[in-house]
Amino acid sequence: MAEVVKKNKKAQTPKEKLTAPKKIKILFTIVERRKVDFYLDVLEGYEVNLQTVFYGKGTAPSEIAHYLGLVNDDKAVILSIVREDKIKEIIKMQNNDGSFSVSDEYKGDTFDTLLALEAMLSSELMNKKSMEKAVLFVLSNQKEDGSFSYTGKKDGGVYITAYAAFILKKYISENGGKESEKLALNRANEYLISKESEIIGNDEESLMNLLMITIALTEIDANRTLQRIEKAGKEIKQDGSLNQDECLTAIFVYAIDEYLTFVRDESVISGPQITGIAINSDENINAYTDIKVVPEIIGINDEKHEVSVCMGNASTAYVKGTETDDGYVINTKNMKPGEYYIVTMVTDKESGQVLAIKRKQVEISEGIKIFKSVLNYSPKAVSVNTKKWEQIQIRTLI
Repeated sequence: MAEVVKKNKKAQTPKEKLTAPKKIKILFTIVERRKVDFYLDVLEGYEVNLQTVFYGKGTAPSEIAHYLGLVNDDKAVILSIVREDKIKEIIKMQNNDGSFSVSDEYKGDTFDTLLALEAMLSSELMNKKSMEKAVLFVLSNQKEDGSFSYTGKKDGGVYITAYAAFILKKYISENGGKESEKLALNRANEYLISKESEIIGNDEESLMNLLMITIALTEIDANRTLQRIEKAGKEIKQDGSLNQDECLTAIFVYAIDEYLTFVRDESVISGPQITGIAINSDENINAYTDIKVVPEIIGINDEKHEVSVCMGNASTAYVKGTETDDGYVINTKNMKPGEYYIVTMVTDKESGQVLAIKRKQVEISEGIKIFKSVLNYSPKAVSVNTKKWEQIQIRTLI
């Protein structure tokens, strides 16, 4: 009798589902040296992959130290590598008045709110409503002379005003900006220009204020910006640092980068770059709404490059925008309420290669638009824009 051998089927391991890696961002946080451990613990709660601390001395403007009642104004710069999708969790830290605070133990102020705004502006996962509330809070802390304060109760200063002007400029560039926001930015710029003549020393505080003004006013006068950079550059030491201070050196490098970004030409950049996507943000976006999209692109050649704008999400087909004289128009017809992306692409006309791409998140809310309403009536039936007739009985009481 032949022996029957039963073979067991080898268990098959299900294929692992491949997922795209999460995008990461570099977050710079400037804090008081005595609060470094606290902020490190807070940031670790957002699954930070790497954190590095640079220590600086004496860089905080005197008005900050006076406001906080500190004799020692030593600072530290925390460099954190954070997943981009963690930006949504930052939004949960927003207070009812639009401000942000790092924990329930601290009341939100202008500085923390500007930090949160900058994080949202640097991410593709922007939340329009949260940013609008944050901007309103920041504007509420602007003084009559155009300066900004930390809480609204103290006089403003150069450092916080320059930071506010810089973030407002980025916000307006991305979202179009309301007249009140543009006016606030102009007033802040005028304040900074008036205060620049008072910066005459080469100490840490003076250099910090000069660099912050440089960053905030880069796009107003390129030649003057270069003069400010050259003035600060005279304090570069043999080790390559600015005044032997890590914090000042980092901001000095950032100021140079902002300047080069503004004055770059075709000899500097290798191709087109999309610097922003402005939309008509003064009204809520809902169904049957025309969205005007104005991409901000530098280094483009109309003969070689083609620009396209579309809108959609993972579950909805993307709708291509219609080009107009001053931008593109997308209608939200048949789009359900939810989150969508407006995508701008620059492609090469010959090869079809994508040279630059940028997207912006928007939200469509519930809404209805009535184009026409017609009421037909008779003693026996009623019709409202439909072929279906509803029969009704008419009784007369005598």
